[in-house]
Order: sequence, then C-alpha cells, then structure tokens
Amino acid sequence: ERHIIDCLQLNKFLESWAQEILDVGAGAGFPGVVLAITNERQITLLEKDLKKIAFLRHVRANLGLENLTLIDKRWEEWEAIKRFDLVTARAFSAMDTLLQVGYKFLKKDGYALFMKGKDWEVDYKKSLQYWKFDSDIHRSETDENSRIICIRNIRPRERCPVY
Repeated sequence: ERHIIDCLQLNKFLESWAQEILDVGAGAGFPGVVLAITNERQITLLEKDLKKIAFLRHVRANLGLENLTLIDKRWEEWEAIKRFDLVTARAFSAMDTLLQVGYKFLKKDGYALFMKGKDWEVDYKKSLQYWKFDSDIHRSETDENSRIICIRNIRPRERCPVY
C-alpha cells in the first residue's frame, strides 16, 4: 500500500502538456502502472527483466490499460523512436545513471521525476561532478527521508565520461 501511495504523489508534479511518459526500470510497475491507472497519458515502461515484463503484461491485460506500452530492453540498448515529455524512475539507480537516462530520452523541454531514498543527498551531490541541471527537491509524503527530485535542462559537463 505504501508503494502505491508513494507513487500517487507524483500526480501533483505532472504538467498538463506532459502526455508521453517513460518509466525506466519499471520493476513491478511503480510508478508507471500507478500513473497509467490514474491518468489517460501514454505511459511506456522500460524493463530488462523478462519475468517482470511477463508480470506487467498480465497487469496491463487484467486492468485493460490501453495507455501502457511495455519495452523489454536495457535502457542502454533501446533506441527509442521518439523522445518523452517526462521520464520517471523509482528505486532504479544512482543519480548519474538517471541523468544519463534523462539526457537520452527526454525532449528538449521535458523533465524528469526521480524518486530517491534516504541517501538521496549524497547521490545528488555526487552527480553534480559530471552533470548540470536545474532541480526542485520535494520531501516525500510517505517517508520524511525520501525525496522526489524534479530535473530539467540536463546537460553533461565537459569532464563527463559518458558524453
């Protein structure tokens, strides 16, 4: 139940124009499935684990979520045919990786919502070594130590080893 409530709080950060959403490392469907249930926006779940994809297919079919697309690839290997208005991730990876994902898949004016746990601040500060971005940081309503980090204008620094 906590995970669902945790994901529901993302709804208040959704811009009306953000109609195409990518959830990376979808796992059991948090937050992607929750967003698909509570919104008519197009949600794409990117998940490398085939067992999790099978579960997500079952969920999509049983809930009739026609606005949910499933991609069974690693984010590094997927060549998306479009970019997204919004990228989300929950319990997926370090900020450095999340910023790479955002840089690869976001539209120019798009943004990201990253749900980070208790060690968010160390992770956030470490990412500043290689990345520049604008951010708003919001305390989670379900865990006082967790944050929802809204990121815009992601760009690599000159010393970024990835780009």
